Amino acid sequence: MKLRATQIPDKEIFRNIFVDHWDPFKGGGHPTYDKPQYEEPVQKMLGCGKESSGYKVRI
Repeated sequence: MKLRATQIPDKEIFRNIFVDHWDPFKGGGHPTYDKPQYEEPVQKMLGCGKESSGYKVRI
């Protein structure tokens, strides 16, 4: 079952846009953005809050 846009938290919508479009964006006429200074923060954003990337538990 796919969630409607109103049921997905905003950060997940933003993350999904990057997951779907970041690589095609870089390869499709925007090679300026295919550099570590852009890739590193994008990958950090995509991994944020994911258990596989580490996370902090507030006690």
